[in-house]
Amino acid sequence: MSDNRDQQPGGYDPADPWAPPNRDGVELSKPAEPSPPPVHDQQTVTSMPAAPGPGGDVPPPPVA
Repeated sequence: MSDNRDQQPGGYDPADPWAPPNRDGVELSKPAEPSPPPVHDQQTVTSMPAAPGPGGDVPPPPVA
């Protein structure tokens, strides 16, 4: 395809490999509902059943 050829009046030639993609009808607005936080901002451990609760006593160290 030559660079000297005029562009079609209706837009890009569909056979032109260098033409930008057709993006008619692409929705660009953001969703109304808030998205969940990014993965790195989420807690990874929610509970530890074997661990003592807040203010719980720690067992004594082992005696050798």
